[in-house]
Amino acid sequence: YKKRRGLIDYGDMETLVTGLLDHPRVRETLAAELDLLLVDEFQDTSPLQLEIFLKLSALAKQSIWVGDPKQSIYGFRGAEPALMRSIIDAAGGVKPENIQEQSWRSRAELVYLSNALFTKAFPDLDVRQVRLLPVRLPQGNQPHYSAEPTEMTGRCALLHWHFEKEGSSRTSQEWMNDALAEAIAEFLRTDRPIFDKTAKRFRPVRPGDIAVLCRTNKHCEEVAAKLNRAGIAAAIAQSGLLQTAEAILILACLKYILTGEDSLSVAEILLLGSGRTLSEIIEDRMDWLEQDERTAGRSLPWGLEDAFIGKLEQLRPQIRELSSAETLDFLLEELDLRRTIAKWGRTEQRLSNVDELRRLALQYEDNCNRLHAAASLGGFLLYLDELNQQNKDQRGASEDPSAVNILTYHRSKGLEWPVVVAHDLGTALRADLFGLSLVNDRAELDLSDILGGRRLRYWVNPYDRQRSQIKLLESLEASELQREKRQEQLAEEARLLYVGITRARDLLILPSRGGAGGSSTGWLDRVYGGGNNETPVLDPDTGETPWFWEERQILKETTVFQLPGSFPAAELPQATVPFLEARRGRMDGRLPYHLIPADQQELHPVRSQALAPYTYSDPPPLPEEADRYEWGQVVKHFLTGDDRNRKPADRRAQAEGLLHRFALAPYAEADWLLRQANDWAGWLDNHWPQARIERHYPVIYPVGGQCFAADLDVVLAGADGYAIVQYSSYTGGKWEQQANRLGPFLHFAARALETIRERPVRATFVNFVNLGIVVQVRTFGE
Repeated sequence: YKKRRGLIDYGDMETLVTGLLDHPRVRETLAAELDLLLVDEFQDTSPLQLEIFLKLSALAKQSIWVGDPKQSIYGFRGAEPALMRSIIDAAGGVKPENIQEQSWRSRAELVYLSNALFTKAFPDLDVRQVRLLPVRLPQGNQPHYSAEPTEMTGRCALLHWHFEKEGSSRTSQEWMNDALAEAIAEFLRTDRPIFDKTAKRFRPVRPGDIAVLCRTNKHCEEVAAKLNRAGIAAAIAQSGLLQTAEAILILACLKYILTGEDSLSVAEILLLGSGRTLSEIIEDRMDWLEQDERTAGRSLPWGLEDAFIGKLEQLRPQIRELSSAETLDFLLEELDLRRTIAKWGRTEQRLSNVDELRRLALQYEDNCNRLHAAASLGGFLLYLDELNQQNKDQRGASEDPSAVNILTYHRSKGLEWPVVVAHDLGTALRADLFGLSLVNDRAELDLSDILGGRRLRYWVNPYDRQRSQIKLLESLEASELQREKRQEQLAEEARLLYVGITRARDLLILPSRGGAGGSSTGWLDRVYGGGNNETPVLDPDTGETPWFWEERQILKETTVFQLPGSFPAAELPQATVPFLEARRGRMDGRLPYHLIPADQQELHPVRSQALAPYTYSDPPPLPEEADRYEWGQVVKHFLTGDDRNRKPADRRAQAEGLLHRFALAPYAEADWLLRQANDWAGWLDNHWPQARIERHYPVIYPVGGQCFAADLDVVLAGADGYAIVQYSSYTGGKWEQQANRLGPFLHFAARALETIRERPVRATFVNFVNLGIVVQVRTFGE
């Protein structure tokens, strides 16, 4: 199925590369050329990837593999921490010099918290592989940090926010998200200091310094919605791009370009582009329908009287030959859509959504190229509709310093923020045996046969969500398989929490809530308790924690929020984005910069007189099916590059090449082209003997605030002045009218050359290469 459509996925690539590495020629070449193999993020390796790395390692002269088993969080993608342990054991264990010992990111208290929590959570790892030594010390004697201000050193790096509901002991996750948004709003009003790595100084916290980490994308969207309700912008990659106002306006413009008769698109353009109200649009539509009925359907299309739609109609002829991506860019620039969109507020996010639409347009064209299918504007619109139906139309994730960052724990890996909120600490353990699993039947890993003994297992759950009084489920719950699965998932969520907590540079915030029907921090409790979450580790009545490091207790700053059951909505702040002044466009009374003599006779009148023609060559006997205009183009190109001093064979090869390039080889002979070139050279020798010939000569000449710019086909430099010759591919019989039509051009060409060379132009000519005649043109002008 995939081969027929030219498709390949990531698993296919890995499988095919594994096969390639068994090919003798490939192995021989790599063994000769591969000096160093570097493997980064090794802890995320899958069995198939390890197979590739081992085969490459056997061919490379040196291998360096870097990883952190504490950050292996992609088990759902096939990563196995056991693979890293096996490789380490096979290599003789971890050498002390290969352990990263220092933390340059986090404040000392946060490093000590991580040490205290995770040396216990990772019992299989040596303490030296877990604990870190902080570089950021309160004394300020570290090399790249200034001394911390007293507002920071005198306060804890660990914050515990506990939320209680006024008048009720019952709380929900939705209420918790509302409460968190209110707490963040209050926190931003405190001007808490953080360290700005870019400016190398301490400053008050801003929304963009905060990252809220959630367990799922759905939770991210829910938290973002609550932050927006609290008047705080949120930066989050979420679906729904095509439901945004900016996408609706842009797509309405594209649909109008495609059909010109889409009344819904016209209405959307009038609403969003022209700023008309709904009542005005409906009234205008009713008036048009009434007029159309009176004129029996002969009225103009609806909306043409609107300036925005009128501009779209003017642009339609210029867009016909453009691709979908080019059309989108053309409309964005010509209609200045970004400026219109920026006026609606939430500018960074909206402009990021516009960029995402542009990316999708390029992605659509790339897909068409890969599948050898035609790309079209209609196809692009259908492609977007399909993404919308599948909820894959992701909005842009803007990096806005005025917006709080919302993302999953998995996506936070490798990133850092001054302030991190470790949300969703109450998530239940997921250790379900049902579904699809990759099973390894071997007790120990065989590095010589990584993929051996592995199989896919799929267990169907016939009971859906029913859990009680089912003997099969009770047997599974008590089975060794369930115990192993639970231990595997406990280790996975411990690693995930490690990734989240170590993202914080200055402050780590752990939220909890009362009335949750059990611990609201069950995930954190399980990690600290080795799978036992019976005792909550965060006590809202004290600033102490159960964590100690080197006989030092980790303290927390506890804030208990007493909040109502419902929260009022607040307006999002409207940020402005600097734009250049709007383009003025064409203005009445302003002359175009470039002077086109034939089009501006009223401003620059020139009279022309074509004299009797000189016949220098007979036209070739081209058949009727041959394109005579193309023959003229061939002659012009050949005369421009011809050199009679070249070898005859080279001149003939040049003539034959031009005939093939212009698809005239079946109709014309190279001898015809060579004969006409020789005849033209003979005319030049007879009428301008000893003249130096300059071809394709550029001139620029200012004329009353305008500029005449042209390339002169031939300049003949004689003893007493110059002559100019322009080639023409004209094929008709009214050569005299055509010569006079070129008179204004020749007039300004002569004035330009005289100004540049400071010598007179004695004559100007037109060489009608299709007719084999030369016509002198006299001009009279200002």
